[in-house]
Amino acid sequence: MTAASWLLGRSAAGASARGRPRRAAVPARRELLAVAAALAALGAAAFGAYVVRGGLYWDDWENAATTMHPPSGFLGPIDLRLALYRPVLAVLLPLPHELAGDHPAPQLAIGIALTVAMVWCFYLVLRTAGLATRHAGPIAALTLLFPYSTATRLWPTGAVNNVAVALYLLGLCAGLRALDADGERRRRLGRTAIVLYVVGVLTYEAVALPALASVAVYALARGWRPALAQWRREVPFVVGATLLVGVATTRRVESIAGAAGHAVTIATEGVALLARSLVPFVTAPVWAVAAGLAVAGALSIALERRLAADDARRAALRRGWALVGIGAVAAAVAYGMFVPAPPTYAPLHGGTADRINLLAALAFAVLAYGAALVLGGLAAATLPRARLVGPVVSAMACLLVAAGWAVRLVERQGEWERASALQREVLRPLARGAAQLPRGSTVYSFGHPRFAAPGVPVFATSWDLNGAVRATTGDPTLSAYPLGRHGRLWCEANRPGPTPTINNAELLARYGRAFLLDVASGRLLPIASRASCRALNRRLAAGALLTGPATGTPPTARAGAVGARRLGPAG
Repeated sequence: MTAASWLLGRSAAGASARGRPRRAAVPARRELLAVAAALAALGAAAFGAYVVRGGLYWDDWENAATTMHPPSGFLGPIDLRLALYRPVLAVLLPLPHELAGDHPAPQLAIGIALTVAMVWCFYLVLRTAGLATRHAGPIAALTLLFPYSTATRLWPTGAVNNVAVALYLLGLCAGLRALDADGERRRRLGRTAIVLYVVGVLTYEAVALPALASVAVYALARGWRPALAQWRREVPFVVGATLLVGVATTRRVESIAGAAGHAVTIATEGVALLARSLVPFVTAPVWAVAAGLAVAGALSIALERRLAADDARRAALRRGWALVGIGAVAAAVAYGMFVPAPPTYAPLHGGTADRINLLAALAFAVLAYGAALVLGGLAAATLPRARLVGPVVSAMACLLVAAGWAVRLVERQGEWERASALQREVLRPLARGAAQLPRGSTVYSFGHPRFAAPGVPVFATSWDLNGAVRATTGDPTLSAYPLGRHGRLWCEANRPGPTPTINNAELLARYGRAFLLDVASGRLLPIASRASCRALNRRLAAGALLTGPATGTPPTARAGAVGARRLGPAG
């Protein structure tokens, strides 16, 4: 009997007399289609309203502008810097903008579709590994509802990273199938697994460590001997792709000391996120959740000693704890590639930063489902005469977690929807004044928050508002930069500019072609000289722009100016 036999609650009858690991049945096409339809329906229910009310954010705007007005060169809208270390992602990012332009609803729908497809691939892995449908289905549903990876569901650019996870999961399926095959078919499936792993790593390197850890999944499902044989063929290619990304990346990498500190932060916040995931309706202290798990573990050990070795209730308890352990180890592996990343990548950070939980979402879903099975197993062992008490308690616990995650997901969607609404407040006055802006003008927006919630951007950096104005006006000569609510202007001798922001990339303009957008009043105020720049700065400091009269009106557009062009509907 393999490790998977008792984990999955199956007998060893399927193993041969020689002790070969049993081969899991390949899911039927009808089953896979039914699961795809069910996940699509769940995705529509969970995200449909957001697709209507959400918008484009952060990198979305820059990607939209670059796609609409690609720089000169044979790569067109493909970002050369990104193509150096994530070549597949660099090709994928412009595609939603090519298909949908700057319209948010189709792009958000594409992002949700990619999420559903990734979760379906996860279901396929669970079934191919031998997990029964009654277990794989709830785990997949929980994965789709996981509320702490919103950047990979609610942010179109972040959602493209689901492609990397889907490729990794399909590679895992191919590797598992290769272990069940013989001859040329085995070699073909093995090569397919390698290609999928490598392409996945070149899409988003976060899947590199999980791909290297695939040997554990192989061994759990099929035994160590065939697993190691398959794994040895995969390792050189996965390591090579990972080294290529590491050498070519333009991302900042932490020092050894910084990475060690970041590892501690990830571990600490990961445990806190586990507590939030298991008890979603309240903010339970970590120690309380840990104590609950310890008590459940002690009760399980005590009850197991009283049960016969072939008792189904004993197998149910072991199955639940096995899934809890697998989920915990998988979460550690999922976070491993983020250890050298900057400190902004932490499990409890919200908004665009919670993409660190992209792969951990799968692990937490397995862990939460395992905990529900443990509760059911404890109930069944405590009340032996009630045959259905175990499954009923497990189902209720799983539904309770799913409901809590759904509530948290709606709350997170509200944060992103608020950011979209605030963006419209910034873009609306620009729509009215766009025709009066000379070509080559730079607009500094003031009076709006940079973030609607922690990590959820409105207009916050040198690229998002800039890209939004270029994409929605169709004029690549215009520039825009958010000052937020507390930003100030530099009033240099020859040109104005903003004070430094989070990425220290400021847009400088020329006097006479620079304007300050007062979002509260909706007025565009010209910055014609150093004196007017200083006067505006004083009003910024005093908050007078919120009520004071304009210092002038934008000049009438000259020949070659924007003309009658205006902003379209804000995203």
